[in-house]
Amino acid sequence: MTDPVAGPDLGGSYLVVDDHPLMREAMASLVRDIAPAAAVAMAGSVAEALRLADSGVIRALIVDLNLPDGDGAVLVTELRRRSPELPILVLTACEDHAQVRRLIAAGATGFAPKSAGPATLSAALRLVLAGQTYVPPLMLALPDAEADEISEAATMAPTAGKLTPRQLEVLRLVCDGLSNKHISRRLGLAERTIKVHVGAIFRALGVSNRTQAAREARTQRLLD
Repeated sequence: MTDPVAGPDLGGSYLVVDDHPLMREAMASLVRDIAPAAAVAMAGSVAEALRLADSGVIRALIVDLNLPDGDGAVLVTELRRRSPELPILVLTACEDHAQVRRLIAAGATGFAPKSAGPATLSAALRLVLAGQTYVPPLMLALPDAEADEISEAATMAPTAGKLTPRQLEVLRLVCDGLSNKHISRRLGLAERTIKVHVGAIFRALGVSNRTQAAREARTQRLLD
């Protein structure tokens, strides 16, 4: 039976973007294992990747999230705009559920942690090239309701007026001096979910710590 991903349709140019040469070479090697006839272009920055993308048609994109001249998510968004069907596999050292959902929403079709072994990375790449979506098993295990709440918190517009009822609830408990762990117990949510909410609150209020958040909540009378 013919491998659904290793067929002749995998020709063309693959773009691997990572600021670490060894990681670029490792991913390029995986691409060549899957598609021996494919050309593999490599870049170490967003700017270099865009220049290469401008020079020809890209068959697939494999991109590190953290690049020296910007967020890899910017590259994902731009190349998705140019090519709506482009398979995009994002690599990152951060295994954050909210980040996964944010990247999928931006247009990534796969997400793989750099800590994964070659077999996992190869499987993720094959799925993405086959037109499917790959996310880490831990993300798949996240309850739907909690995953939706994380996604909402992560993508919330950064203004105090956009705080959701849940964020206001979390903010009230922050003002009461509770830690993330105690807030998670009080609300019956995972601590990671509370962490995402607290980060969203900080962005909305334009603050960097809990004391400043409490002061802004009082100043803006958000909890009256």
